Amino acid sequence: SPWTRTLRQIEHGQTNVAIGAGFKQTRSVWAFYSIPYKHINHHLISIDDNLSSIKSIKDFLRQGYSLAIVNGWAYPVEVFEQIIKPEYAAQIIRVSQYSQIPLMLKAGRVNGVVSTLSQLENHGVPIVSVNVLATYQENLHYLFSKKSVDPSIVARFNNELFNLIYSGERAKIFEKYLK
Repeated sequence: SPWTRTLRQIEHGQTNVAIGAGFKQTRSVWAFYSIPYKHINHHLISIDDNLSSIKSIKDFLRQGYSLAIVNGWAYPVEVFEQIIKPEYAAQIIRVSQYSQIPLMLKAGRVNGVVSTLSQLENHGVPIVSVNVLATYQENLHYLFSKKSVDPSIVARFNNELFNLIYSGERAKIFEKYLK
């Protein structure tokens, strides 16, 4: 995948920086992370009103419900820790493309999915028709190659990013250009 190729290039110093990386301890051996520049809320979502009492991915899977995920995607730690457990393997439906997830949910082929609300809505699932059972936040970082980027550059970048975020300037930029 393009992301796997980018990570390999960062690891070997062929690419200096990538954007949109969730934190993984294994990557910190060969990459520096910026401070988080934004976060994404991933939701455990169902269209079954009978599941509204479930409040975590752990409870969802413990109760035997099926879950669709995209194979190879990174998920927040709390989700990842559950979906890799061998005892839940039969309940986890792995698909190759995100576009399959909303179709499976709407057709009742799975009890739930982990997704952002905007992704579901962009794929034809009205937000008013879903139940958000739990929310998991994932921080996103810039990822710098330890082979090609000096640590002092990363430190300066982090200082400037911090100033941009906490001065309110980033919010002004978002408001002006990303309405």
